[in-house]
Amino acid sequence: MSPKPTIKLILLSLCLITMLCSCGSGKIQTLDVSGMQEKLTQMGYWNDTFLGYSAAGISDCGGLINSSWSLYFYDYGNEKKALDDMMPIFIPDDANTYTVTKRSNYIIYEKVNEYGTYCLYVRADNTFLMMNGPGQDKEKIRDLATQLGYYK
Repeated sequence: MSPKPTIKLILLSLCLITMLCSCGSGKIQTLDVSGMQEKLTQMGYWNDTFLGYSAAGISDCGGLINSSWSLYFYDYGNEKKALDDMMPIFIPDDANTYTVTKRSNYIIYEKVNEYGTYCLYVRADNTFLMMNGPGQDKEKIRDLATQLGYYK
């Protein structure tokens, strides 16, 4: 075999390996609060009920998406311990009643509670997304979270 086909084969193999590694990473590309606001605005969901706050390296935004859905987003920046400390508050004592999906940089908690409310909570790195709405809207809420990049 001449050197040219061998080099082409090696380059092709490296390209395929690179593509496979990057496509199957299973990571969520996290947003900051301004990125979340921008996406929600582009999608037509940002409205006057949304409020934002920022202090001590922690930012958040949230409000009502429509008359029955709510969305709250928290960016803890470099404050990993602060988010770790908040997780028991975000995910109550009955955490074992949630369906949990855990991957490399995210954990998804979801369930329909005893009141018929669908609860979707996603921690990705040092960000946290909370979405709630009627149980019958579960798929639509998941779709929105997917469009925001926070559901897989």
